[in-house]
Amino acid sequence: MDDDMTGVHAKTPIATARLSLRDALRMGNDEAADWNWSHGLIGLGPGLTPSGDDFLGAVMLALHALGRRDLGDSLRADLLPCAPQATNTISLSHLRAASRGYGAAALHDALAAVVTGDESAIIDAATRLGGIGHTSGWDALAGAVCTLDAWAQARLH
Repeated sequence: MDDDMTGVHAKTPIATARLSLRDALRMGNDEAADWNWSHGLIGLGPGLTPSGDDFLGAVMLALHALGRRDLGDSLRADLLPCAPQATNTISLSHLRAASRGYGAAALHDALAAVVTGDESAIIDAATRLGGIGHTSGWDALAGAVCTLDAWAQARLH
């Protein structure tokens, strides 16, 4: 996330996202999910697609990649009704696409590389993500990593 204030405002929702995602992934159903944290990120930050939106889109995309479309759909159902008032039309289109599992090839590649442990592919995908927008690629990577971390934590318990 680009500026200091964006990070300040995103800190609590992102910390809550990790715990909420972990719990939802651990419980194994979308009814356990608490998506209230997502409302603190929608439209947050700079850019054509705000940083918070890039994070949220990557969360939905990562849930799809992990085979948890149910959770991605649940987040979409909670988030998208308030999104038109909170963000811009371009970002809303990206969020809708992410909610269906569509996103930048570099993000898909990063998710696959992390899950398989392919270090050189991780570096390649991260480099490509760094070239997306001003901070969009990095913000999306943060959302993907948050989701993958929650997934790993859920699998440990």
